[in-house]
Amino acid sequence: MISIRCPASCGEIFQGPVNNQEALISYAIDLYSVVRLEKGKRRTGSNQDKAYHAMEETLKYFDRPESLLKDYRLIIKSDIPRGKGMASSTADVAGAVMLSAKMLQFPMTEDILGKIAAKVEPTDSTLFSKLSLFNSKAGNRIRSYGPYPKGRVLILEGVGTVDTLEYHRKHQEITNQQLHQRNKNMDNLKRNGLVENPIRAAQALKAWEKNRENLSLKELGKLATVSARAHQQILPKPGLEKIIKLSAKSGAYGVNTAHSGSVLGVLYDEALFDKEGFIRKIHKEGLRKHYPILRDHRLIPGGLQWLKYL
Repeated sequence: MISIRCPASCGEIFQGPVNNQEALISYAIDLYSVVRLEKGKRRTGSNQDKAYHAMEETLKYFDRPESLLKDYRLIIKSDIPRGKGMASSTADVAGAVMLSAKMLQFPMTEDILGKIAAKVEPTDSTLFSKLSLFNSKAGNRIRSYGPYPKGRVLILEGVGTVDTLEYHRKHQEITNQQLHQRNKNMDNLKRNGLVENPIRAAQALKAWEKNRENLSLKELGKLATVSARAHQQILPKPGLEKIIKLSAKSGAYGVNTAHSGSVLGVLYDEALFDKEGFIRKIHKEGLRKHYPILRDHRLIPGGLQWLKYL
């Protein structure tokens, strides 16, 4: 019996167009999906279906018949909320790919894992051991930056769930419109108020890459906040600007969002952030009705971990 676990994320630090590719940067937190492969009759269900699809794609990638794993089933135990933008599907799919490869002794790397996982659905970069810029649809890693920064995230879980595939369709449609508009007339890209756009987020990424000296959570928090604002026109988060302001006053580094989900993440250092004060403020502002569940997690290295091999 083989078991493996893959971490969750709280949305993305960045998402936007990079060199004509749709790219993102996710970060991992200490919340997991554990996937096990064993002999037995297969069960069905939304998360199992994606995972079995991942097994099939693994066999296709290595040009092997699907019958090789027909007598095996996947058991998935996940603590990751589904439909919130916390990489629950990525964790299940990545686990299924790795288990299939291990069982059949296929050579596997993180980059091959990314390519196979993306064939099932757009994938988060939590499957990489280092913070990475990743083409979530094509499955190729564009750049690797280094170790994940240390810190914590206070997650504000919004109501409702989001269909990931529908989000990506809408996101691509709006991004294409903006790219066309930029080429036609740069002035038309200006927005009133504080709403940014994905192209502005891509410019912020370029500036961060050029000037960064280390992978500090403080600098990543700034990039995350720009990207969060950029996606308000695609999938609005209630009270985002108020949350950004209140978190900054309470000592947080920035706010990121799940661009294809309903969660927000307040990135912080325990020694600097007045968490209890911030929670009181958002309650006073009436924002808890939009975010009834709060979770607090530690940022961890990404990548998958083997739990047992017998």
